[in-house]
Amino acid sequence: MIHGLIMDEKSFGIISDNLKWLESERRNQNDILAGVLAEACEIIKKDGSHPSGEELLNLFSDIKDNSLRSACFASLCSLLFDGERSTLGGALDIKSVVYMKSRTADEAFDAFSENLGELSASYGSNFSAICEEVYYERADACIMPLESTSDGLFMTFRNLLMKYELMIAAVCRIPTEDDGFLSTALLTSGKCDMNGNMYEIYFREMTSESLISLTLAADALNVKISRINSTVSKYSGVYDHYVCFEVPPRCAAALEFCINTLFPSNLIIGKYKILHR
Repeated sequence: MIHGLIMDEKSFGIISDNLKWLESERRNQNDILAGVLAEACEIIKKDGSHPSGEELLNLFSDIKDNSLRSACFASLCSLLFDGERSTLGGALDIKSVVYMKSRTADEAFDAFSENLGELSASYGSNFSAICEEVYYERADACIMPLESTSDGLFMTFRNLLMKYELMIAAVCRIPTEDDGFLSTALLTSGKCDMNGNMYEIYFREMTSESLISLTLAADALNVKISRINSTVSKYSGVYDHYVCFEVPPRCAAALEFCINTLFPSNLIIGKYKILHR
């Protein structure tokens, strides 16, 4: 199911129509899967490892509709990887944190300290400087606001995250005076929380057709899309998408395998828990 989708009305209508169409195709999809699952079992490696994504995707080569092929492939991934845990991330060993001092940043620091243990704090003069501290390994993490309910994504900070190759390891939601919240992130250099249930993935220059395929695949994986933010790519005019998934632990490995096969140019920029103040 799609929850909290942030996009224009036309695109939302297209995706909603396709989800209704997918429901009508469930019986056909199940028939397809019954035959393909037998073939998939035959090509599983003798050592017990799973076939490659390309091998499994080729089993659906007769399906010409990209959306249905993506949904069927995702359903197969869900069956093959059911209950397998993610291999992405690890224990967060964070001791030193740098941030620009403010009331909201102090609140976020306190929340991260309560969750991760005692942290030492230092302060930077600007956001680029604190990102550099982490990039050059002079600090374990930095704190930076990423979005608010009133203003949406802060693209300047998102661009810094991408520039310095940082990952979202935890997010603290701080209430605001307009009854919304400010999402402030703990950013690390390539580290994320292996126990985090929120995935944030960046899809560059994704067409509307591919976005529909993504939403149908997520539905087949029993993964909730909690947010989609779309921005026009500065390179081509096609939309880039920041997609946030809420993923049950038993579905994590299936999601990672499915996304990496169907959308190999994706970039996982966060795997984290959401903390509340």
